[in-house]
Amino acid sequence: MRIKRFTPRAAQLFNVIPTDLDRPLAHLTHKLEYPDLAADAEQVLSRLTPIEKEVRSADGDWYTARVLPYRTGDDRIDGVVLTLAETTQRKRAEEAIAEDLRSTQILHELGARLISEENIQTIYNEITSVAMSLVRADAASVQIYDESTQELVLLTHEGIGKEIGNHYRRIDASAKTPAGSALAKMNAF
Repeated sequence: MRIKRFTPRAAQLFNVIPTDLDRPLAHLTHKLEYPDLAADAEQVLSRLTPIEKEVRSADGDWYTARVLPYRTGDDRIDGVVLTLAETTQRKRAEEAIAEDLRSTQILHELGARLISEENIQTIYNEITSVAMSLVRADAASVQIYDESTQELVLLTHEGIGKEIGNHYRRIDASAKTPAGSALAKMNAF
């Protein structure tokens, strides 16, 4: 399989210059994560059946790669044509939708587990774990406001050392923390 023509955009993805015409496709390097490109081209040429794949470039962009038989004006097969359609935005949208679905499923499973749970500490622990998973955090905590003392009381935490957890067991408006500042502002109203 030899290079016959290429577009300026192809030159951005493939290390190809005009003097590369008539060189074998397998001799070219490219920025696509598509190790089977030459084999797919040979398969399309031998079977005359197009191949379509989603491939990623080294810079993180996505493309739909289509390898098709190239037919001349007199209906002879004279190689293959590779077309690349950039699909990065669509791929990222699909990934975002998949992540939203994953999050929804996690919340649904949490709700189903907690309906029958009688131990309130277990509920707090589950909420903390799920919150960490959803936002991909290394640590999380659940606090509740105690109106009688005007303090935030730590109910549970994960990813925070026991000593730190004990230190922040109760936080009032004088604490030099974001939670203390929030309490001070809340108490000002």
